[in-house]
Amino acid sequence: MRVKCSVVNSYSNSVGYVRNVPRRYTDTALFEILQDQGVICAQRQSGFIRYNNASVGDTATGTVVLTFLPDRRLPTTVTIGLISYEVTRRLTLPIQCFNCQRLGHYAKNCTMSIACRLCGGAHYYTECKDRNKPHCVNCGEAHPSTYWRCPVRLTFASSDSRNSWLESAVKS
Repeated sequence: MRVKCSVVNSYSNSVGYVRNVPRRYTDTALFEILQDQGVICAQRQSGFIRYNNASVGDTATGTVVLTFLPDRRLPTTVTIGLISYEVTRRLTLPIQCFNCQRLGHYAKNCTMSIACRLCGGAHYYTECKDRNKPHCVNCGEAHPSTYWRCPVRLTFASSDSRNSWLESAVKS
């Protein structure tokens, strides 16, 4: 029996995010404020913070992921309180191998040599001695291989039908 999996197109077209939202707003408060604007889910993203004692904790960020009703177009802005926030469409990024840092496959299926995600060298990134000299293994430019605005990554992402809106950004 063959099984085919795919992301429902309405999902990828109805998810966006807003930045710099004050942390005083909880997910529940944001949902209640934005419900009349077509939002069915509001979830603040969290980030990691390293403390002086080397422990790591998570912290709320100013970025909030919004899911809108699937029958509505993604709005360009939403209003929270008296402030209007730009809604950015969610980018469906291509999968990336954590072994060789190339795009389009996972590490468990990788047959290529290991590559550092920071400098592109033949070692794990935790062993990197050239952290101040980034080199992308995908495009050869001076940024880490995991940089989301890598031209190769954006071209790869624009070939995904869920990212058809991205084509104009890649061409410019």
